Amino acid sequence: DDWTYDTLLHATARKDDLETLNKHVRDAKNAGVTWPVTRYSLIGEELARNGRFEELVKIRGLLSSEDANRKRVWVRLFESLANKEDKDVDVAVKLFEDFMKTGHQPTYMIKTNFVRAVDCPITIEIEAEKHNVEFPTLE
Repeated sequence: DDWTYDTLLHATARKDDLETLNKHVRDAKNAGVTWPVTRYSLIGEELARNGRFEELVKIRGLLSSEDANRKRVWVRLFESLANKEDKDVDVAVKLFEDFMKTGHQPTYMIKTNFVRAVDCPITIEIEAEKHNVEFPTLE
């Protein structure tokens, strides 16, 4: 059943068993299956904590287009970039621009994680100016 499957996937993500997780993602993609956003959130929490941006992007591809643009999905993507060892400014900026195209107002969590993911004050100022977004001041 779904609950057992979700529990299995969550355990796989928690153990950082990406080979097994990617196999499930491939199988679902090949079968043309759409995953519920609750499953994404459950697995995404673990992946984001471990900075697993690529895996989150793969799993996002299994969501319906409406679910793929839910705020909680964006939060996990930004969080994973913020927790990545190698900071990728271009990826973070592109992700932020894609997020703004959806018409969302950035939440505090997304803004904070964007700042951490980019980790570059000049880029942050340019992006904030471009999108007329006020970032939280870290005092």
